[in-house]
Amino acid sequence: MLYSKSDDLNSNKKLKLFDRFSTIYDDHMDATNHTNCQRIILGKLKSFIGRDVCDFCSGTGRNVRIIKEFSKKHNFDLIDYSVGMLKVAEDSIGKKVNISYLVKDLCKVDRLEKSYDTILCSFGLYWVADVRSVINLLSLSIKKNGFVIILEENFFSVKNTKPLFAKYKGYLERLATLESYIGTDKIEELFLERNFKLKTKHREKIDSVHELVGMVLEANND
Repeated sequence: MLYSKSDDLNSNKKLKLFDRFSTIYDDHMDATNHTNCQRIILGKLKSFIGRDVCDFCSGTGRNVRIIKEFSKKHNFDLIDYSVGMLKVAEDSIGKKVNISYLVKDLCKVDRLEKSYDTILCSFGLYWVADVRSVINLLSLSIKKNGFVIILEENFFSVKNTKPLFAKYKGYLERLATLESYIGTDKIEELFLERNFKLKTKHREKIDSVHELVGMVLEANND
């Protein structure tokens, strides 16, 4: 997997900021309408969530907490490279036999140890160094005809890709300079290049500058 020294430096900067920001991250996402939009879209896509689920770039575990509101039948592996984020996730969800918390930088591995019915990724792909490599990793880690569910931000204008910040501006503005925004159309294109099939797509307006796009991509791994 290609991973340059500059990627490593940026990754370390992001990691330090995410760890520092972890305890107030959910407050920010709640205050800026992200969590509400996330809950709406996951509710619409719940029929695509299988039994064995990987929450990739899991952060503080919001995907899992939301899904557990309407279904108790899943096994979850939460994977993130931020110890701080995963600690918040474990503190909020708890230690359970069907939930694992794994510290791992998926930009530095070629495949996961197991395969999943569903892989979730919310607000994660703009933070990775090489989206194509990550999509390849996901394609190798999804079961036959399994689903990858992506929730990602899409800005209404390419001239304005700066989010509206809540009161926690300091951490966020520094993080935003390290984000590699490519837009959800490009993300979809990259998945289709890897022989995924788009099953459905939903949009929810977050605020005046951007929306949350949820897409379900079916693995074609015959």
